[in-house]
Amino acid sequence: MPGSGIAAIVLAAGGARRMGTPKMLCPLHGRPLVRHAVDAVLGSMADTCCVVAGDAHAGIRAALRGTGARVVHYPGWEAGMASSLRAGLAAVGACEAVIVVLGDQPRLTAPIVDALIAQHRAGAPIVACDHGGGVSGPPVLFDRSRLGALRALEGDHGARALLRDPAVERVPFPGGRDDVDTTVDLARLEAAPGGSEGCDVSD
Repeated sequence: MPGSGIAAIVLAAGGARRMGTPKMLCPLHGRPLVRHAVDAVLGSMADTCCVVAGDAHAGIRAALRGTGARVVHYPGWEAGMASSLRAGLAAVGACEAVIVVLGDQPRLTAPIVDALIAQHRAGAPIVACDHGGGVSGPPVLFDRSRLGALRALEGDHGARALLRDPAVERVPFPGGRDDVDTTVDLARLEAAPGGSEGCDVSD
């Protein structure tokens, strides 16, 4: 299959203050948390996977060794998510489109990533995931025409403002929001019947 010209940026540089420990390295079903999102990306049609890491970069690099994902150490991660995203954009360079993924999304699957790409190939310049309840968010695909707007973002709100664009298309993210912020969230996922797909951690 020819390359898609699409790069995925996995944001894994947050401080995990609510977790109290490097969140991306916490084990979930036998794998570090960050591996779940990265493995989904690597199993998809995306060409490349770039992981932006902060203080836990050495551990993340070790956790992803041999996967083919590129880990970028970004010391300025405390400036906010938008800053980390710019570091990822600089690392991936020119491409057809970028998919922004959060490293704490263990329910992410390769078919979800491929659905984003399919909607983009059908003409959508921005494709977000529908998490239910009127909530749209990451992973989100942005084609090259929107990368300038991504680079202009500031603070810790990511690309939320860009999702108000009427051109945004959406694909379902089964199970609703799945981001992991606390040890309680992680424990629920670990204990869920059938793995992380069976647990809602949206509260």
